[in-house]
Amino acid sequence: MDGSKSAQSIEIKASLAKDSDRLHLVQLAIDDNPHIKASNIEFSLPVPSYTIDTLIHLQEKYPKREFCLIMGGDNVESLPKWKNYELLLQIMISMSMSVRIQYNTCRG
Repeated sequence: MDGSKSAQSIEIKASLAKDSDRLHLVQLAIDDNPHIKASNIEFSLPVPSYTIDTLIHLQEKYPKREFCLIMGGDNVESLPKWKNYELLLQIMISMSMSVRIQYNTCRG
């Protein structure tokens, strides 16, 4: 890859599990909680998909809904590298978004 934005996007996308598999894993993880619903809304958004764009879309489409962002501790560590991460934090606060961080300290 030549390091261009589109080449990086292709590399990142290639390293992720298929969208349907990722959604299925989320559904399995939240299956016993009737208050949480997994969303496939990102599947219809432009690629590459960025969290900030998804949150803005959700905020505009569902202004009265409450959302919860679940992320691993490894993502929290890299948050400053995310697209518009400062705006992302502001949106999370303005949406009263819950953030659950679970971090496994075992690195093998």
